[in-house]
Amino acid sequence: MSHPCNKDSGERREGAVMRKISSLICVMICIASAVGIATAQAGTVKSDALEYSKHCAGEYKDSMDERIKYCTLVIKLSREAPNNGWIGVYVNVALLNRAVAYLSDNQIDLSVKDFDRFIQNDPSRAWFAYAIRAQLLLNHGQNAQAKADCVKAWQLDAAQSARFCRP
Repeated sequence: MSHPCNKDSGERREGAVMRKISSLICVMICIASAVGIATAQAGTVKSDALEYSKHCAGEYKDSMDERIKYCTLVIKLSREAPNNGWIGVYVNVALLNRAVAYLSDNQIDLSVKDFDRFIQNDPSRAWFAYAIRAQLLLNHGQNAQAKADCVKAWQLDAAQSARFCRP
């Protein structure tokens, strides 16, 4: 059976891939929550960021437009909060969620910009953004860009990227 990122693959396992992506994003949300709880930062910004993050991640079954709105609010809150660690995690999760939401809404250019910003913010996990973006772009018929992203993901971390794509 060929892998879903192979250009010649006729089968698309969108459901399985989306479940993997959702699971990994949920893990990142849990990490964001744990970092947020462990931080001794009081105040409205932090509680707003947590609540908006839940909407952004789709915990409340919001529409894609609503999810994009809440992800944007989380990202904007980062300008108001001191850089003490927890806000960066929220922002990166919001960028991933908003990128996926944009792509689901066929706003590919905006999605790519959010993935690019995530890669810039968190180079240690860039493989993750490249691998997810490769799969999502492939599902949207952007085969050349998907292949290029998959190659980048493999260059950064082949073992982790293998769960999503193969160049």
